[in-house]
Amino acid sequence: MRRANCVLGIVMWATLLTARDAKAITPRSLPTPAADTVVIDSFDSVSQWHTNPSAGVEVSVHSDDGPHGRAMRVDFDFHGHQGYWIVHRDLDLNLPQNFQLNFSVRGQAPANNLEFKLVDHDRESVWWNKVPDFKLPGDWQTLTRRKRDICYAWGGGPRRYYDIRQLSAIEFAISTGTGGGGKGSVWIDDLTLTPLDVESPFAFTAPVASSALVGTWESAVKNPDGSGAKLDFEPGGTFSSIVGVMAPFKYGIDKDRLTTDFSDSVDTRVQVFTTPFSIRNDSLVQKGDNLLGHNVVMKRVGASSGESPIRGVWTFSDYTGATAFVDFEENGKAELRIPGRVCSGTWESNPDRVAIMINGERSARDYSIENDVLTFRYMSHEFRYNRRTRTP
Repeated sequence: MRRANCVLGIVMWATLLTARDAKAITPRSLPTPAADTVVIDSFDSVSQWHTNPSAGVEVSVHSDDGPHGRAMRVDFDFHGHQGYWIVHRDLDLNLPQNFQLNFSVRGQAPANNLEFKLVDHDRESVWWNKVPDFKLPGDWQTLTRRKRDICYAWGGGPRRYYDIRQLSAIEFAISTGTGGGGKGSVWIDDLTLTPLDVESPFAFTAPVASSALVGTWESAVKNPDGSGAKLDFEPGGTFSSIVGVMAPFKYGIDKDRLTTDFSDSVDTRVQVFTTPFSIRNDSLVQKGDNLLGHNVVMKRVGASSGESPIRGVWTFSDYTGATAFVDFEENGKAELRIPGRVCSGTWESNPDRVAIMINGERSARDYSIENDVLTFRYMSHEFRYNRRTRTP
């Protein structure tokens, strides 16, 4: 029930290293990684991994041969029970704004659900990726999990509205699938973290004539704090959502002074700011107190989108350390976006109902589209989204 509610929560919200104990790897034990890739665990030792099975399930961890030195072998037996097993490792790891995690795996076991979990530093909030009825390959295969593939699962309070930033633990798990649990072994090796470029929240999916749903849709009504949701229905059946601040504002320039006016979008005491600013090459410096922070230095994303040097998309780190984006458009219009939580899955639809699959869990909603407004209906509630038709 908790997992089903998590999927509902994701869709409803979208619709409403210091790796101190990571062991060093010699160049001969692991293929040469990207320059910024961090080896979280080479599995030269498995002493830091601990097991946590459900009642009646037997599981044990062993060191074995891997593709590059040693690997972790997990032997298990469900003994006819439904349930799961987990292998868990504590660690202290700060995550970049965007990333991918890679690990190598092979196995000799029935098809079951393969789960990969990240535990936040509060040790209660969990993000996960689940592949239902995963058939483990007989030969070593590298699996990649991007940040957007690892969705919020469960945990405490307001953390559910933000992406995970600091790990206290990492877990691999197998839960009962069509294979009924059964008995077997799983080998795991080469767990690495690679930072990726931050994805722009202004990017959009172009609509197509063959499906009215394909495209980018954004909350028609924002929350008092300026937050909302961006939904992307891609032609190939991929779905993604970004939840976070989506605050339109007005701006004006008078010589070296920049005025920003958030009066219509953000519920704060002070909403209009005028500060000195300058643009040199691909940097915009805004000095003094303002809604975006104190002495903000922005970097241009892509090319300028107009005659004025300020036109286009800029990015900077806000006071929380999150990556923020500003799009200065024409006619004094602009928008601030701070992505809070991302998630991806798949979708399918008929003319009046759409089903979104997140981590193997299906959630269906009635919908209609009229004048580029998408309306989701759930029980007695309606949630509306406007189609985005341009990208900076």
